[in-house]
Amino acid sequence: MTTKKWYKRRRYWSLAILVALVYFCLIPSPLRVSPQTTGFTEPLLPNGDVDYFGAYERMYIDKLSPPEDNGQRLLIAALGPKTLEQNFIANNVPWEQMPTDERSKRWFETQWMPLCEHMFIDPYVKPRFLDSLDYYSFMKKEWEANNQEADAKYEHEPDEELRQKLIAAPWTAEEQPIVARWLEERSPVLDLFGVAVRKPNFVCWRPRPEFDALFMVMIPDIQANRNFGRELSVRVTERLGKGDVDGAWYDVMSMFYLSRNHYLHDPFLVTNLVGMAIEGMGFESAKVVLQHGNLTPEQLEHFAQDLDSLPRKTAILSALERYGAYSALQLIQNSRTALEELDLLWDKKPTQDLVSFFLFLYVGGEMPMYITLLPIDRNIAGRRVTEFLQNELLASGTLAWNVNSTVARNHLETMERLSREKGEQVRSPWRLLRVPLIRTRSELIADYMISLFYPAFQAVQFALDRTNTHLEFLRLSVALERYKAANGEYPATLDALVPSYLEEVPLEPLTGRQSFVYQREPDEQTAFLLRSAEWDEKDGNKKELFIRMGK
Repeated sequence: MTTKKWYKRRRYWSLAILVALVYFCLIPSPLRVSPQTTGFTEPLLPNGDVDYFGAYERMYIDKLSPPEDNGQRLLIAALGPKTLEQNFIANNVPWEQMPTDERSKRWFETQWMPLCEHMFIDPYVKPRFLDSLDYYSFMKKEWEANNQEADAKYEHEPDEELRQKLIAAPWTAEEQPIVARWLEERSPVLDLFGVAVRKPNFVCWRPRPEFDALFMVMIPDIQANRNFGRELSVRVTERLGKGDVDGAWYDVMSMFYLSRNHYLHDPFLVTNLVGMAIEGMGFESAKVVLQHGNLTPEQLEHFAQDLDSLPRKTAILSALERYGAYSALQLIQNSRTALEELDLLWDKKPTQDLVSFFLFLYVGGEMPMYITLLPIDRNIAGRRVTEFLQNELLASGTLAWNVNSTVARNHLETMERLSREKGEQVRSPWRLLRVPLIRTRSELIADYMISLFYPAFQAVQFALDRTNTHLEFLRLSVALERYKAANGEYPATLDALVPSYLEEVPLEPLTGRQSFVYQREPDEQTAFLLRSAEWDEKDGNKKELFIRMGK
């Protein structure tokens, strides 16, 4: 009887095919730590992978010394957990019981004490403003006191209607006695905030998150500072009602200092966006100050010097994407253990786990389970992400991004087109059929992460253009007021402001040209109107890009 040779036996071919499938579908190549695959190459974890939190920490730790130069330290020592958005703990556990109470003991030992050690704060000294009623708490309390029926939307955000009324024009304690009493109690905190943002540094050390998942600190405790902006905008008009113009301007500049002197250098995109939101509040308040009238030449000159001292913002396209993208790939690679221990796999539903948060791939309404279950090759995904980031860093380093010129705008349009293309590729049936292949799966994950970044870039660029335009509006408005104070009327053109009040007419961030539109007395109620050449009443995204001064 003839025996078949080994290579003719079906079981060996089946075994060979199985080995090939396992290799091409499940076996990633050994991680090669390099700038191309992991973005950062040091420091390293004991397992040889990159310590992304350690890399983030290195960027900041040097800025914490000397402690007297750190404005965040002042706020944390004075406000305690409230500055870190630990409001549940601060409002429900008495300070003296925090080290022992079951609801706060673990937080006190693992979060508060290490933070205090690095920020040079005594963790057992009660913060003197711990019980201060902040903006959110005050507005919510006032709304509840005046509304018998609960409204779901106020469970998560305070009532802005009153604030919008309060910041529109100067007001007095007789007109708003409750708000005036609250501001009087809150003023020591706001004064401290003004001192803090004028310090050289404004940095908060953060305890290492579990599993080294950097996304845990990607959204820093900055929302409390947004409340400071809201409070200051209310105090600006209250101070104007008292005739305290200098105090009102001090509060305006506090908002600008936070955004431009500190958040400008923060590595996280969300921090910069919050900073721009606070700066928007400052812009609205500054307009009210300038329209207050009876400003002396000395005050106007002081305003001009303050505005000229503020740095111009340029595109912010590097840090968040580098830290966020690479650490997200690291987390996805190790997602099973991390997700289960973090208790983020509710009923193991694929659209509710953390990986789905990053990928959000919809096929028939849900992500296929195997995308989250099967491993990826970070060498492949990392290279793909790196190529994208390098192109963006190159673009952000060109002069075209200093003002939003035609070159930069064309780049944004290209990004939008690529974003659509990548989204279509990610959801294409043919590519999804090849998802079991580890190469295709890794490329898909990288491409979808990249497509998620494109809209963020566009949002940041528009917010950047808007805030820079607002700053130029204020500089021009102050120069126009100085001209009028000296000559009795506003100039016929902006060129008349040069060189006595401006070195040159500023470029418009939206066009990169000297294209601001200026009209003197366009109607009976308006002293002058400044607007962007890009402004269009029909365009809701640009309707705020003007400044109108009433007579």
